[in-house]
Amino acid sequence: MNTKGQSTIEFVLTLAAFAVIFFSMADMMKVGYNWLALQYSSNRGIRSAKMMPTQMDGEEKATKIRDEIIEEAGKIGLTLTVSDIEVDVIETQITVDASKAITLNPVSGLIAALGGDHSGVYNLRSREVIRNAEL
Repeated sequence: MNTKGQSTIEFVLTLAAFAVIFFSMADMMKVGYNWLALQYSSNRGIRSAKMMPTQMDGEEKATKIRDEIIEEAGKIGLTLTVSDIEVDVIETQITVDASKAITLNPVSGLIAALGGDHSGVYNLRSREVIRNAEL
C-alpha cells in the first residue's frame, strides 16, 4: 500500500470542507445582520410617524416615513432605495413594507442550488403596522 501524499490529500479535503462551512456561515451572518437592520430601520421609520402632525396628508406623511427609513438604514450600513419601501397611509393605520435582496457568495449559492434554490439571492422582508392616531 502506497501512502505517499496521503496527508496532502486529507489536508486539501479538510480545507475545502472548512472553506464551505466558513463561507456559508459568513453569508448567514450577512443575511442575519441585514434582516435586523431592515427590521430596525422600518420600525424607526414608522415610529417617526407618531411624531408627525395628524393634519399632514397621507402622501406627504408616506414620503417622510420613507425618507426616515432610508436615513436610518444608511446609519447602520444598509442601502435602501425608494423602490425597496412601500408605505400605505390610511385613516386608521400606517403600514410599511420594506424588502431587500441579498446576493449570496458563490459557495453559498452552490449549496443553495443543491438544496433546490437556483437564484443565489436571499429576499428579506419587513412589515410594520401602527395605528394612525394621536398619542
